[in-house]
Amino acid sequence: MDPLLIKSITRYSAVGVVALIGLILCTSSISCVPAGHVGVVTTFGKVEDDPLDSGINLVAFWRKVHYMSIQTQEEKETASTPTKEGLSVHLESSLLFSLRKDAAVRMYRDVGKDYAKVVLEPSFRSALRGATVKHASQDLYTASRSDIESELEKTLRLILDGYGINCERVLLRDMQLPPSVKEAIERKQAADQDAQQMEFVLKKAKQEAERKAIEAKGIADAQVIIKKDLDDNYIRYLWVMALKEHSGAVIYVPTGSDGLPFFREVHPSRDASKTPPEKKKQP
Repeated sequence: MDPLLIKSITRYSAVGVVALIGLILCTSSISCVPAGHVGVVTTFGKVEDDPLDSGINLVAFWRKVHYMSIQTQEEKETASTPTKEGLSVHLESSLLFSLRKDAAVRMYRDVGKDYAKVVLEPSFRSALRGATVKHASQDLYTASRSDIESELEKTLRLILDGYGINCERVLLRDMQLPPSVKEAIERKQAADQDAQQMEFVLKKAKQEAERKAIEAKGIADAQVIIKKDLDDNYIRYLWVMALKEHSGAVIYVPTGSDGLPFFREVHPSRDASKTPPEKKKQP
């Protein structure tokens, strides 16, 4: 074989190998950080101070990138917690949290990627027990549950803020009381509702009685005024108004020369005095 040809083949082969190695090196230096994550870079075990943003980043092949989520996550907790009365309540709850971007490097270096088990679970469980032990079992079963959730959120924010974790929301999802306690609470709630209903009925009856008293007083005052001012002219006025209301009806009433009915005040004593005396029979 021609030595010159052999030399050319060898040269091109070397160039191809170098290009292939360069391509491999370039490919291995590209790191794509997913959305909602940051990249923590380590160089031979040493953690770099600056995290990588989401997207494509150029990283030397001897450096390693670890992904840390900064999205909202849920930590569920199922435990039996004590109440103020010393009862054990089976409680299911959730904690919504997120890791701050500026705390990702420190969290990875000091705690690790499993920080939820190391930091969140114990803190959440401790705060949950501390909150329920201050309240009676019926508070967990009634509208006071929202107050307990707010108290839990406040406590957890103080604890988790030092780790660079945002406490977004605490939810008490489900609660199981002992059957006897649950029945007692339900009976008490039913009794309270009955008492409120009775209070409403009594209040309504009182208002109705006041209304009737006012109405009766008005009628009495009207009667006094009518008796005081009642005369023939007013009676005639009422008669005219009655005729207007019964314009289509046939009414037979004795009338005088003016077409209006006779109105006469009857006084038995006066009428009796006007009765002529009986004539004595002549013997």
